Amino acid sequence: MSDIASIGMTFLRALQERDYPGVEACFLPEARLRALVPSGFREAADAGEATRLFREWFGDGRDLVVIFQSVDTSLGRLALAYRCRIREGEVWQVIEQQAFGTVRDGKIAALDVVCSGFLLTEASYTTAQGSPGAPDLSPADEPLPRPDAVLDAPDESCSTLTPMIRTRIRALEPGQILEVRTNDSTAADNLAAKLPVMHEIYRVLRPGGRFQIGDIVIHRKVPPDAKEDVGWWTG
Repeated sequence: MSDIASIGMTFLRALQERDYPGVEACFLPEARLRALVPSGFREAADAGEATRLFREWFGDGRDLVVIFQSVDTSLGRLALAYRCRIREGEVWQVIEQQAFGTVRDGKIAALDVVCSGFLLTEASYTTAQGSPGAPDLSPADEPLPRPDAVLDAPDESCSTLTPMIRTRIRALEPGQILEVRTNDSTAADNLAAKLPVMHEIYRVLRPGGRFQIGDIVIHRKVPPDAKEDVGWWTG
């Protein structure tokens, strides 16, 4: 294993264990870190400041489950990717970060990080023994609640649908449901990639709340009564 890959694995192991002295030891004392997070740009001028940022993001006492992690050195630089589930109280959240680093003398000299921010997942998951486990993301057995508002935009594309959704979400109270109806079969994937929209959804959802996207392709005309029956459009 190369020195670059070795320090990458050491860093990920220390981060997974929330061993922050170990995280700091992966950096040169004068290392710099730049991070793009949903709230803006963060920067650290030395190893101590960089470690404090990771401690701020991943905490100490919260449960953490690593979903995946990877280390790549094929471009001659350190490339890291990791996704984690973190539980605080009864609420599980997912965070993913990708980073590119420069390694010198076996330590990280510079690290550039892009962060997804914290996204809510299914809440209140505990194993039968009472110990924390990964959230159960299977669909709920109970029927989905009826929406509090409906945005009927069959002819809108993602570029025009996004601001419409943002406007309608801002008019809702925390915990209320917005149903979006569109004929664009790519909307679910494309909209999920729009971080400003997802950030706004995260902001207005109450802890443990759900946001679901359904992608339905229809090749024939739908009767008006079926359009009004939420049971036809949800599973």
